[in-house]
Amino acid sequence: MLKLLLLAIAIWLLLSIVKRYRNSLEQPTKPASLSEDMVQCAACEVHLPKSDSIVVNDRHYCSEAHSKQSS
Repeated sequence: MLKLLLLAIAIWLLLSIVKRYRNSLEQPTKPASLSEDMVQCAACEVHLPKSDSIVVNDRHYCSEAHSKQSS
């Protein structure tokens, strides 16, 4: 009786491992993250993504306060 129980557990374990492996193959791979240009704040020289910067007179700033400070 014990051998039958151990055999059933082994089969269940094997099937669950195979199922998990097949599911991992079906998942689509994530696309690589898109890189973004970095700019430097004209006031404090901190680097930040271009989309987060504030542009005044073709100069990039990290915050509204720095853009007003340099004007």
